[in-house]
Amino acid sequence: MLSLIIIITAGLLLLFVGLGRNKDILIPLAMTAILLAMFFQISGAGRDSALLNGMLVFDPVAVGFSVMMMVITLLILLLGVEYYADMDRNVAENFALLLFSLTGAILMVSFNNLVVLFLGIEILSIPLYILAGGKKKSYRSNEASFKYFLLGSFASAFLLFGIALLYGVTASFGLDEIRQAMPRFMDSGLLKTGVLMIIIGMAFKVAAVPFHFWSPDVYEGSPTLITAYMATVVKTAGFAAFWRLLDLALIPLPESLIWIMWILTFLTMTVSSFTALWQSSFKRLLAYSSISNSGFLMLVLLSSDPMSPATLLYYTFTYSLASLIAFSVLFSVKKASGGSEQLDIFNGLWKNNRFIAFVLAIALLSLAGIPPLAGFFAKYMVFFQAIRQDFLWITLIAILMALVGIYYYFSVFRFVFSSKGEPRTIPYPLSTRIVVLTAVLLLFILGVYPALLTGLFP
Repeated sequence: MLSLIIIITAGLLLLFVGLGRNKDILIPLAMTAILLAMFFQISGAGRDSALLNGMLVFDPVAVGFSVMMMVITLLILLLGVEYYADMDRNVAENFALLLFSLTGAILMVSFNNLVVLFLGIEILSIPLYILAGGKKKSYRSNEASFKYFLLGSFASAFLLFGIALLYGVTASFGLDEIRQAMPRFMDSGLLKTGVLMIIIGMAFKVAAVPFHFWSPDVYEGSPTLITAYMATVVKTAGFAAFWRLLDLALIPLPESLIWIMWILTFLTMTVSSFTALWQSSFKRLLAYSSISNSGFLMLVLLSSDPMSPATLLYYTFTYSLASLIAFSVLFSVKKASGGSEQLDIFNGLWKNNRFIAFVLAIALLSLAGIPPLAGFFAKYMVFFQAIRQDFLWITLIAILMALVGIYYYFSVFRFVFSSKGEPRTIPYPLSTRIVVLTAVLLLFILGVYPALLTGLFP
């Protein structure tokens, strides 16, 4: 609980500091608060800490995901040093909103009550509705903010209505009580309707097909740093919350709802993978890549295996590291190319800046699942877990979609190693290099020693 108080207090403090001309201390202040919050989270990781009458539980899984999201947020703040360097005003609220959103993410991974889940989702989402429209003079940014807000509101309505129906059947918002009541009401139409609406609401938050339409447009229109946050911290929080909801309360699901989950998983993997093949914008390519990875993660949710939390943590963390590298490269190359986000801005990248080309190649190879990078072991864990549950047909489809993913990731290499492209200087400052080198190092280390993460949960 102390970690939440520290992050919220730091967010409020940033707003007051931003009233003056104190731009240089904003990021150090935000990073210090997150480091303190991490310390207090880790120091209590060995015990189950139930708060607010058991509505919030910081068990090892919640602590693991919370610390991981804090690490990614720290790296994003470091990227913000260069991203906001040219802005003289109105920067403090961006960092404050990021911290408030992180607070919601932590609530989502540690809830033990559906009310806290809903509050966590709203606290996570509302700052992002504002941040998505951060480029006030950009039509695309305003469109992204409006779409995210409008569709997010519909998804929240579905989720809240589903929670109300589930409460009407089980007479409780607590996960433990709902789990105990589920077998008695398995044939209830009211319960099935409530759980279906909850699944729809959560499917929107993790951008599962067919509830994914907002994702490419919002990713493309939002400021690049905010898109990176959505693709990493928000995705992690969504899947951790989805797993917690299913594993601690709703599984076993009624058979009809299990089939709906299968259909969502199949569509998410296939539709996004084939759609990604036709993208000419790097941001939209990463958006459809994110949706495709959601399909793999939904396969983990369906497996309901003791390995599931470790697999989710490993997959989301390694995916987040690779995505941060890709977005940092996009920002630098985009800045040097007049603001374009098309794939052809990478023409001749290897010739112009071999360091940037190398780290982008590492990120794409990890996303494609090429050994010895961590992305390979992440996909291997998903496939191994699914096969162990006898999900052979969907595993075969997942492997085929992973091969399709290799094709569209490697299509970027045609531009990176092309002889075309004019000589140009691409800025890549020290703070960005620290983030990228840290991420690259972790991708190699976790690829060789995956037990550093997978061994966290007994």
